[in-house]
Amino acid sequence: YRAHDQEIDVDVALKVVNAKLLQTADEKRLFSREIKTAKKLNHQNIVRIYDEGKDGERSFVTMQFLEGLSLRKIIDLRKEKRQHFALSEIEPIYNQLCQALDYAHRTTFHGSLKPDNILVLPDLLKVTDFGLLRGLPRKPFLAIQKSRMPNFQYLAPEVRLEVEDLTPAVDIYSLGVILAEMLTGQLV
Repeated sequence: YRAHDQEIDVDVALKVVNAKLLQTADEKRLFSREIKTAKKLNHQNIVRIYDEGKDGERSFVTMQFLEGLSLRKIIDLRKEKRQHFALSEIEPIYNQLCQALDYAHRTTFHGSLKPDNILVLPDLLKVTDFGLLRGLPRKPFLAIQKSRMPNFQYLAPEVRLEVEDLTPAVDIYSLGVILAEMLTGQLV
């Protein structure tokens, strides 16, 4: 949702977490902890998180509101027109993606990187949704991703198999899937 944060007098993106995803006190604490970690990320290619909180039983996060196209939309438009990306178009996208991940990997990782959470602005790219994979219970999170194909295909095998100790390598896997799709027009 688009909302206005009166405290900082700016429009924000408001993401509300389904109450079914965070049912226990431990799940709510974990979510809050991971969002606090993501709030510390301050990089030009990462969407800034402003706040997190609760409205009744529902947890929410507010973040920078940006008007741009998701990489998903751009890829889909190219597919509709049967156009492939030139390497010269991919390079600046990947340069910025890698800068964002290199910075984030010093303290955390994304874990569910996909074209839907990569926003392309006129001269800048921004990655959003840091903290969600690590902050939400894995089984319900995976069920949601699976129901929203093709999202599931961007997840590294260790994420899908619910391996406990994940590393930033899961983002490298996702980068490879995105790159392959941009080069071939196919999601394998």
